[in-house]
Amino acid sequence: MKKLIVLILACLWLPVFSQTTDKSAHLGVKMGLNSSTIWGGKFDKQRPRFGIQTGLYIKKQTKKQFGNFAEIEMAFTGSNFKHQTKEYSRINFLVLNTSFCKYHNIGERGEVLFGLQGAFILSNELYAKDELKALHRNLPFRRIDPQIKLGWANKGDFSTLLLEIRFSLLNIGEDIELTVLEPTLNKNGNVKNFSIACSLLF
Repeated sequence: MKKLIVLILACLWLPVFSQTTDKSAHLGVKMGLNSSTIWGGKFDKQRPRFGIQTGLYIKKQTKKQFGNFAEIEMAFTGSNFKHQTKEYSRINFLVLNTSFCKYHNIGERGEVLFGLQGAFILSNELYAKDELKALHRNLPFRRIDPQIKLGWANKGDFSTLLLEIRFSLLNIGEDIELTVLEPTLNKNGNVKNFSIACSLLF
């Protein structure tokens, strides 16, 4: 798995970094917050969970109104659940996101982004009730979660505000099975991940 992640990152980033000497290329830092939710299968009573994210991005204008945008970031995501006494209450993910997008300039300061993101699930924890200690760790979610990403950016004098929507393209949780909780998770069905993020680009 580690070799696969390194290979994908190299394929995405090496062609972009090779152009950083161009005056139209910009390498910067990204920091922000996200709100994420998972649903589907036997996960029930979902509620958004807030997390943080930080990483690096590179941006290069290729034509007058178009350009490329690539990034790599670490993010804490997951989902909350409205629970009773014995039910699961939340799940946490530590995710490595890498994406490649095209952007289109709108006016002097606006941009619209659209592209694909590979979310690599590095670890996960499932909590029950209001306990601080995880009940289960590293449930068998699929490690790679391909996502479609849409975004809108507003360029300022010192930073850029970026709003993003991310949605899973594939099922990430069909093999999860937990029968000690209520409701039981027994051979979960089609599980998806959805998140909204707000970041500042410097």
